[in-house]
Amino acid sequence: LLTVTDSDITNNVAIESGGGLHNTYSGIANLTGCTISENTSSQGGGVYNDDATINLTDCSVSGNTAEYAGGGVYNEFAFVNMTGSTVSDNTAADEFEGTGGGIANYSGDATLEYTVIAGNTAANGAGVYTNDMESMGRVFSARNCTFADNNGVSLQDGPGYTTVVNSVFWNLANDPDHIAPYDTTTHVRYSNVQGLYWYSYGSWDEEGNVEYDPLFVDAANGDYSLLPYSRMVNAADPASPLDPDGSIADMGAIPFLGMGGDITDPVTLTSGGSPYYVTGTLTVRPYGALTVEPGVDVLFVQYAQLIVEGTLTAEGTDAEGDSIRFLSADPNAD
Repeated sequence: LLTVTDSDITNNVAIESGGGLHNTYSGIANLTGCTISENTSSQGGGVYNDDATINLTDCSVSGNTAEYAGGGVYNEFAFVNMTGSTVSDNTAADEFEGTGGGIANYSGDATLEYTVIAGNTAANGAGVYTNDMESMGRVFSARNCTFADNNGVSLQDGPGYTTVVNSVFWNLANDPDHIAPYDTTTHVRYSNVQGLYWYSYGSWDEEGNVEYDPLFVDAANGDYSLLPYSRMVNAADPASPLDPDGSIADMGAIPFLGMGGDITDPVTLTSGGSPYYVTGTLTVRPYGALTVEPGVDVLFVQYAQLIVEGTLTAEGTDAEGDSIRFLSADPNAD
């Protein structure tokens, strides 16, 4: 068992596999809050995981290079689990045979949650490449992930079972398809896919799939969080676990968080904290009290609402800047 926390693994070179980390022979590696960057090898520039298990939580895998497969992560006959992590700007360098710029998954199980796959490069599966999963009964699963700005297909999968939910595919470079599915074992639900209706393979008619500009805060500088008026907010599968603020889950890796839930005690919204965003159902219960001071803006994302069963006090003044406004978070709303 290997446990690594809040560490940097950087600027290493391996001739064959695992420039940053090589995990094999049924090993278990748990990494939390780590940065794996600027490492190089033939396979698995950042991480090589073979017949083993690796768990990456709140980690960054960035700027790594593999000559052939898995610029960021290479996973074969193994298990990789990623949560709250980023796989960005990795490269599988071979011009023709390079596979999985971000992640290459061969006959392995890969589970990604709340993870950003962005800016990776490969001839085959710039973001993620999966293959040879069918005979082993393996599964690739992406829940609440963001695939963006990859220089080639964001997700290219071979025989096996692939499931994607509550995810965003956007801003693809140098390829007409974000997803290149092998057959109908690819299932995509409640996801935002650029060019969605061009796809002819896989299950694209499943409930909840849309195509809208996700309105990232600053994608050019790697910030894939959502603006408050993004149509990704509160748009994920309603059966999914709620976001931390108690609102319906958002699509993508980084939810927009605001106010929601029950107010049962006195709460005051001050001008110093303005604006306040309501992202779910905010209810002032019978014995609760919400006071809104002068100069406060309360902005509502889509589907959000304020229910008052107790006391709401909102008294502005005639002084400039002392009005109280209850508005849509979308500046273009009527």
